[in-house]
Amino acid sequence: MFIGLLVVGSIFLVVSLALQQRFEVLKYSLLPIMGSLALSKATGILLIDMPTIKAQRWMLNKLGKKNLITFEYDSD
Repeated sequence: MFIGLLVVGSIFLVVSLALQQRFEVLKYSLLPIMGSLALSKATGILLIDMPTIKAQRWMLNKLGKKNLITFEYDSD
């Protein structure tokens, strides 16, 4: 999702900047707004969600190496 938002947001902004010189009305259209919102969401994922996921993986790996689960069965 992060890479998709980054690519879509970048494309929207580049297209709107390129076409803005020809069509002045694009300056106030939804294209640059959508691009900036997509880049904003990608930045939020990069700054908040990725470090959280990395910390959770690190904790689970540490717990997985030190913990052992055994199953005991009755002999009946």
